[in-house]
Amino acid sequence: MLQNSAEASKGVQKTILVVEDNAAIGNMLVASISLLSPYRVVWVSNATQALEAVSCVMPQLLLIDYLLPDMSGIALYDRLHTDKGLETPPVILMSAALTLPMNELVMRKLASIEKPFHLRELIDQMQALVC
Repeated sequence: MLQNSAEASKGVQKTILVVEDNAAIGNMLVASISLLSPYRVVWVSNATQALEAVSCVMPQLLLIDYLLPDMSGIALYDRLHTDKGLETPPVILMSAALTLPMNELVMRKLASIEKPFHLRELIDQMQALVC
């Protein structure tokens, strides 16, 4: 169960911030996550927009592409992680790269998923991370 009944009765909807520069993938993620989960999805296409979005949206999970045009997904995580209130939301780093810097992921305790992935695998991983 993704939300407890008290949250559901109050209309509390958890937010996922998706940071993905590929419009086709971004649109697919918004549609799929919205359809397959109770989460509200906010999608931005680069790190600069993500930094602006968190001033208005307090995400419960960050789904970040590793290869962004303006900074790496890890650099974005590091920047967001220093902001008050963003120290704790879990992160799933997505990448089509053959090799993610696993030592960097382990050091930061980041989850990852390799593109292409099955939507059910992503949703299951999100459910496990969002309390």
